[in-house]
Amino acid sequence: MVPDPPRCYNAVDERITSMKHQLQAVEDKYEIIEKISEGGMGAVYKVRHRLLDRIRVIKVMKPQLVADAEMRTRFTHEARLAGNLRHPNIAQVFDFAIERDGQAFLVMEYVNGFTLQQVLSRWGVPSPAFTLDVIRQVLDSLAYLHGKGVIHRDLSPDNVMVQQADQGRVTAKLIDLGIAKLVGSDTGLTAEGSFIGKVRYASPELFKTKEGAKVDAQSDLYSIGLVLYEMLTGKHPFGNTDVSGYIAGHLFNPPEPFRTSDPERNVPPDLRAVTMRSLAKEPVNRPTDAKAFSQDLAVVESHLQWDDDETERILLCCQHLPKKESGGTKESLDAQVVGESAAAEATDLRAILDRAKLDSHSGALSDVVAPTIAIKPKSDEEHQKAEVLGNDQTHILPTGLRAKSEGRRKTSRALLATLASVVVVVALGLWWTLGRAVPAPSPGTVILDAQPWARVERVVSSDGRPVELPTVTSTPLRLDLAPGHYAIILERDGTTRELDINITSGAVIRRSATFETATADDLLASLGIETAPQ
Repeated sequence: MVPDPPRCYNAVDERITSMKHQLQAVEDKYEIIEKISEGGMGAVYKVRHRLLDRIRVIKVMKPQLVADAEMRTRFTHEARLAGNLRHPNIAQVFDFAIERDGQAFLVMEYVNGFTLQQVLSRWGVPSPAFTLDVIRQVLDSLAYLHGKGVIHRDLSPDNVMVQQADQGRVTAKLIDLGIAKLVGSDTGLTAEGSFIGKVRYASPELFKTKEGAKVDAQSDLYSIGLVLYEMLTGKHPFGNTDVSGYIAGHLFNPPEPFRTSDPERNVPPDLRAVTMRSLAKEPVNRPTDAKAFSQDLAVVESHLQWDDDETERILLCCQHLPKKESGGTKESLDAQVVGESAAAEATDLRAILDRAKLDSHSGALSDVVAPTIAIKPKSDEEHQKAEVLGNDQTHILPTGLRAKSEGRRKTSRALLATLASVVVVVALGLWWTLGRAVPAPSPGTVILDAQPWARVERVVSSDGRPVELPTVTSTPLRLDLAPGHYAIILERDGTTRELDINITSGAVIRRSATFETATADDLLASLGIETAPQ
């Protein structure tokens, strides 16, 4: 009797056990279909309501963070705020709970689509007509929010999703109200002098609150103006820079003119003007409100030609390109730079999609295939009847090559049999070795912050080895580290602070460093830019 093989206890088992424990609070009511994403705050799952048979999304907060009073307050704030909102362009919240055992979850509307960031990275720049259709829907949702006294404060291509609607159109949805704020309220969600949000899409006034600047609905209009510019050109108006560069751009530098970011003049002059007005440094020079901004865009949109098939092609392209692995956490402020490799893949797939004949708006997957090589050489009759797999670029092995291939086939079979035996032996050896492997301890987490802000320059383990950091290292930053002792060096404007931390398996700790506060003029001076005397 063959004994049972040793089981491979590894990190995968531990993660599965942790996930099951994390979802115990929701499994009675919801069937877990798949994990959609995971970030610093928790994981997002696609689920089905067992009784209603409705697809939903559940945002599950990490149990370690539920114990953190500030994180729990922020999560509860998002749930209460979003739960009172009803708008066709805002993802609806259906349920929320914080269980006694430390489980916290938020049940939301499932949006069967893609973020604008995914559209940019997988498809590229859509037409101005497509972009205006989406942005105007977002502005409608902002007009609704602002009418209720709610400022979003975290608009970006990552927080807007699009899904297919009728007649070749799309429906846009705001999906994240995590740091939205009621005007005039004191939610206590930010420490004095700290910044929460994405620096890449932040308004100038968010960096000038110490100087008495007011953060109101105009802040959201600036942020959506940045998203509009990027959707029209594929570029950020202040380039791909670091945190200091973005802050300097928002506060002092003019946006890159369309004549250089759009040399082919795909963006009409009137649309260029409306976009640039939304990016004015002073709120008074922007559109008066979201409704006025939308009306300005509607005038431009009325002169644009709508492509009925573009939505279909964009969504198919986003669906069939592989998902990119994130280089960092969502809390790293910004990691939203369009990758060159993804853009190249998008170009290839776009060419295929443009050639494909979509018989209906359902766009069958079988109509969109890459060139295929079919090799089926058995007889002349079968050769004539060879199956065409997809399109006119299918190739059949020529008759002249079939005789040679028959002679090689017997030798190839013997060789393949030998190789197969070797592979089986090696695989069994690896299986046995892995089965006896000792699992590595699970990592711990440190959430780094700085007052008012800084970047993590380097992290060094106790044995002197540097830790690889994400692309964007600005605070607040979440790092998952193996258990052990570390020295963390934070830097801002040439000044450094060092933190000594000890990471234990599965634990979450918070550490903060304090730097001297700086005015906007101080920041400008640090960038080598002189300000004119008042």
